[in-house]
Amino acid sequence: MSEELLILGGEILWQGKLQKNKGLLIREGKIVRFGVSNNGNLTCLRLQDELIIPGLIDIHTHGAGGVDVSKGSIVKFAKFKASEGTTACIPTLSLPVNELPQRFKEIKEELSTVEEPDFAQIIGFRIEGPFLRYAGGIDEEVLSKGINQEIMDEILNASDHQIRILDISPELPGAIDAIEILSKRGIICSIAHTRATIEQAKKAVDAGARLVTHFYDTFIVSEPPLPGVYPTSLVDYLLIEDRVSTEIIPDKVHVSSILVEKAFRCKGVKRVIFVTDSNPAAGLPRGRYRLRESTLGGEIEVFDRNSGVYRAGTKELVGSALMPIDCFRNAIILFKRSIEDASQVCSKNPADLLGLNKGELAIGRDADIVILDRNSLEVKYTIVAGKVVFSKEKF
Repeated sequence: MSEELLILGGEILWQGKLQKNKGLLIREGKIVRFGVSNNGNLTCLRLQDELIIPGLIDIHTHGAGGVDVSKGSIVKFAKFKASEGTTACIPTLSLPVNELPQRFKEIKEELSTVEEPDFAQIIGFRIEGPFLRYAGGIDEEVLSKGINQEIMDEILNASDHQIRILDISPELPGAIDAIEILSKRGIICSIAHTRATIEQAKKAVDAGARLVTHFYDTFIVSEPPLPGVYPTSLVDYLLIEDRVSTEIIPDKVHVSSILVEKAFRCKGVKRVIFVTDSNPAAGLPRGRYRLRESTLGGEIEVFDRNSGVYRAGTKELVGSALMPIDCFRNAIILFKRSIEDASQVCSKNPADLLGLNKGELAIGRDADIVILDRNSLEVKYTIVAGKVVFSKEKF
C-alpha cells in the first residue's frame, strides 16, 4: 500500500467534534492534513455516510477470539482485536511470578517473526495477578504474598521494560514503596483486588497510583457503623479522588447503569476509561467452549457479548465477553452518552493516561482510525499507523 492514504466522505470526529469529513490525508503513519481533494495520485478510500472515529484503545484485555494472551498466539489475538476496531492494546498477563519471564520470551520471539504487522499495536503489557490481596476471578496460585525490589526487577527485565500498567493491592507488604518506585519509572500503578482502608489507598495515590482496576468490581463495601447510617467505603474515596482514573467494564453485568452514571457524575468524562477486561472467549459466537492453551480450564459458556462468560452450566461469572467496539456502542446505546463521550472513554482517556500520540483525530496524531457503519456502529475498516489492517468490504 502507498505511504499516503486519503479518506473522503463520511462524518468524522475531528478534534473531538463531529463534522463532515473534508478529506483526511495520512502520510507515513501520521495525520498530516484535513481538507484535501483527490488529485488522482493518492490511494483513496471513498465513503458514503460512514462514521470516522479515533482507533479504540484497550488497556485491559486477557484475550479474545479463543486466544489467551497468557498462553496463546499474541499475533492471532491482535489480528482478532483489529477486526473489532482495536488499533492499540495492552495484553494483560495473569501468571505466577516465576512463569512471567518465559512468557515474555515467547511473545518476543513470536513478534520478531513479523515483518509487516497487520494487526492492532501491542503498546506494552499489563500484569494483573501476583501483587493482589485476593483473586476475584484470577487463579489463586498466581497470587504472591508480598512485593520486593528483586521480584519487580526480574519482571521488568524479562519484559524488556515494556510493562505499562501493574495492578497492585495497596495493603500488601511493600506495596506503597513499590508504587512510588514504579510510578517514577513511568509505569501506571492501578489499585486492584483490594480490601485496603481509605488511608492505605490515600498512601497509594500519594505514592503515584493513577488508575483503579475495573472499578466497583472486587471492591468490598463497608459495613454500616450503626443501623441506618451510610457506611463510607473505599469506593466513595476513589469517586472523589481527582488524581485517579477509573476503569469500568461496560456490559451492565459487571456494573449497573446507575453506578456507571454515578462514576460519570463524580469523576467527569475525562476520568472514566471503558475497558473490556476481555476473557479469551470474548468475541466468540454463542455456545460452549473448551479452549486450548488457556488459563481458564474446563468448559465455558458464552451467551452474548453483554452477558459475560460463565462456567458452563453454572452462574459462575469468569470474565467479560466484550470487545472494544462493544464498549463504544454500549456507551451510546446502554449508557446514553454522546458519540464524543464514547470516543473520550474508549480512545482519548486511555491515550492520555499513557502519554500516547493517539486517541484523537488531529494534525500530527498517529493515524489510528476506525470507520463504522453509521447506523449499526459495526466496524467496516480498521487503520493502524495509516495502514488498513482490517476491511469488511473490498478496498
